Amino acid sequence: MRNGLAGFADYEVVELLLTLAIPRSDVKQPAKALLARFWRMRIGALANEVFQAGYLDSGYRLLRDGIETLEEGTVDRAAVYPRRVIEAALRRGAATLVFAHNHPNGDVQPTEQDKVLTRALVLAATTVQIKVLDHLIVSPDNVFSFRQEGLL
Repeated sequence: MRNGLAGFADYEVVELLLTLAIPRSDVKQPAKALLARFWRMRIGALANEVFQAGYLDSGYRLLRDGIETLEEGTVDRAAVYPRRVIEAALRRGAATLVFAHNHPNGDVQPTEQDKVLTRALVLAATTVQIKVLDHLIVSPDNVFSFRQEGLL
């Protein structure tokens, strides 16, 4: 409790997050898979903002080739269109989505634009019966989870 999440391995932190969304299920392997294929290391240190989607099935398993870079922007923004995101999810047959984008400046706190985009993505996904599990903002050193912070 005193150290917060600092005492946990990265996969254990993801496992804790997944446990909130997937009660009464072993989430260790999905957590490790997501971390290995998605995480901070993949986009956190990039110089330009990148928006990625992780496509999962109804059992929260990452689909084959289940991570896609949808948009690449500039040092402080990437233009993301909910229609394109949902079209890509439907093409892949995804039941669940996890989004991630980086903040090249290192500050993982969501901007107002990040919050508006997340609400729009959740609304669009819900309309076609797709669940948004989380939206992560990453830097080389930190991660912000919309779900963990109660914004999803």
